[in-house]
Amino acid sequence: MSLDFARPAALSWDFPRDAAGLSVLVGHGRERGLEAPALLVGTGVHEDDLLSGEQLVTARQELRVVRNLRAALPDLFGVEVGARYRAETFGVLGFALLSSRTLAEAANLALRFIDLSHTFAIPTPRVEGKRVVVDFDDSALPDDVARFLVERDLTAVWKVLDQLHPVGFAPGRVTFRGAEPVSVGRHRAVLGVDPVFGATDNSLAFDAALLDTRLLGEARGMP
Repeated sequence: MSLDFARPAALSWDFPRDAAGLSVLVGHGRERGLEAPALLVGTGVHEDDLLSGEQLVTARQELRVVRNLRAALPDLFGVEVGARYRAETFGVLGFALLSSRTLAEAANLALRFIDLSHTFAIPTPRVEGKRVVVDFDDSALPDDVARFLVERDLTAVWKVLDQLHPVGFAPGRVTFRGAEPVSVGRHRAVLGVDPVFGATDNSLAFDAALLDTRLLGEARGMP
């Protein structure tokens, strides 16, 4: 299969983003018994700001929340937070994804408007034989949160693709550059596969034939 994917609109993670990304992080913290003000310390963001639906924050403000969350929950894996993301989390971009006709169209739309997402590990898809491989570059991420952010962003991408697909799909292969944790149970439970750790790349792979699948938005006749 020959397909040219769009170039990501942003190649650096340091772009403003909707505060909904903070809401996901804070929401997970609350479920683990943490208070929102403690997670927002040092950001200048107030809990009420997360409810406005129009608040923009900087990438560094979101990084601060990530660090606060991990300091309070050192056993937390990025896949656990990434599993909370849905297309609707991304606002106008998410609704555009929901109306995409095919997975290929949705992928290119997401890349063209990647600066409307909450990603830090910029995804770069390519077709490799009969599969699509999406690489997540962690080379420019802060060392202390790189692994968490890669896991979160890779899982979030998969969860949105799984949501868009009419019957959903499990990834064919997931790789992480980081060392294998003591227990991979939570990774397996979220992703549905056993990730390969200590790999050369952070990647998510799936069958390239899925790119032409008619998605839920198309089936429902969404504009």
